[in-house]
Amino acid sequence: MSREIKADLLSRLQARYAQRGPEGRSRMLDELCQDYHYERKYALKLLGGSLPPGRGRKKPGPESK
Repeated sequence: MSREIKADLLSRLQARYAQRGPEGRSRMLDELCQDYHYERKYALKLLGGSLPPGRGRKKPGPESK
């Protein structure tokens, strides 16, 4: 799955998650964890928007010239 598709899917899931009540949120988390094999805490942070955006990773060692 490409990054664009994941970002689009995530934004739609976050909007749906925000509109649901406690029972609906719990059910949605269960489905997301089962479908994508995420840990529940990670899925909760993902849908709640509390994860910082990815910045990539700098390579260790001296800079190339």
